[in-house]
Amino acid sequence: MKGLWLASEKDKMSLRSLKESDCVTTTGFKLKQTFGNFNPNVYVFRNMFDWNMPMWKLDRDPKYNGKIVIGWVGLTSHFEDLKKMKPILKHIHDKYSNTVFILAGMALKDTTIEINERLDGTKDVKESEVTDEKNTYRYKVKELYGDFNKNRIEILDAVGLEQYGKFYKDIDIGLSYVERNTFSQCKSEIKSVEYMKYGAVSIYSNWGGYGDMLKLMPDKLRQESRELCIDTENPNTWSEVIEKVINNIDYYKNVAGKLQYWVEDFYDVNKQTHDRIDFYNRIVEEHVEKQTHSIAKHSVLID
Repeated sequence: MKGLWLASEKDKMSLRSLKESDCVTTTGFKLKQTFGNFNPNVYVFRNMFDWNMPMWKLDRDPKYNGKIVIGWVGLTSHFEDLKKMKPILKHIHDKYSNTVFILAGMALKDTTIEINERLDGTKDVKESEVTDEKNTYRYKVKELYGDFNKNRIEILDAVGLEQYGKFYKDIDIGLSYVERNTFSQCKSEIKSVEYMKYGAVSIYSNWGGYGDMLKLMPDKLRQESRELCIDTENPNTWSEVIEKVINNIDYYKNVAGKLQYWVEDFYDVNKQTHDRIDFYNRIVEEHVEKQTHSIAKHSVLID
């Protein structure tokens, strides 16, 4: 993906956009810090949701009644996360027979990218569809989790953005495990927010946008849910926290209910509309003021 980005010279396009903009808005503090190397006027607006969309109002499938559903949702850039999560989930799978696992977001179409450099320095990008099933993302994930009881794990394909909420409606415990690298540090916390919207107990890495989210919570709620935000990649720590939640599911579901109420308010795009409008109006007014001042100064110099 990085090779494709560079071959298409999107890195140059992005840098030009950053440098020539009057201001830049982004979704998290790490991205603000990164973009600040190219533009001094960077502002953070968290990712928001329209909770009125039908996909956020779905009912749980009754087939999961009496089960604890542990879920993970993510696209293909998370394969290394899935590999590191495997021993964590296998431990829980073997110890708790009442658990069911959902891994959602498998690629609908697998492609390979071939990049060739021409003699003049330009690059040719060729995209080909993967036809061998064993080379598909779904197959690799299925093989990775092949020692799970087939009746206790579901591997679901990705869907259109307008249907994404369907993955979360059945989950009791939602995991947002990310590697502690710079790429993950730039991600936003939307996965955890989506778990919380459906009342799932969200367990997440204290990294990037997820760590930001914890700091944004009201003090009391942050204290109640702090142990669900994990500071390490250590699989034993993750297993211990998941076990604690399973063994005290009613208590943590109560905490999840408070988090659900919070995200429905804090991450509601409709409640942020006026703030965004005021922000852009202020930016425009400041720009006009600068332009007017520049013209007036130029006129004085001519006189």
